[in-house]
Amino acid sequence: MERTIPIDDNAQIVIEPENYILQYRRKSKSQISWRTAGYFSDLISLATEYLNEAPKRADNAIKDINGIVVTIERAETRICKLISKLKQYDGRNK
Repeated sequence: MERTIPIDDNAQIVIEPENYILQYRRKSKSQISWRTAGYFSDLISLATEYLNEAPKRADNAIKDINGIVVTIERAETRICKLISKLKQYDGRNK
């Protein structure tokens, strides 16, 4: 089962079994699609890649350390909610 966690307007995490995928929004004249930036085995390596790439994405770059902290806290909250929902779902299917 695939889940998506938005990081910001132009980035998201796709969760697959044993895989975390970092994707960036790609805009064209007719549609919006997502470009895969990489596959990761854990969220720490994905977050490191995202933070390293953020300055290069100037239109959506995080400007200061407070922005990074806020983004990480939001992502952490979303991830915790998703894990909680998955645990509830798994508990009902046993």
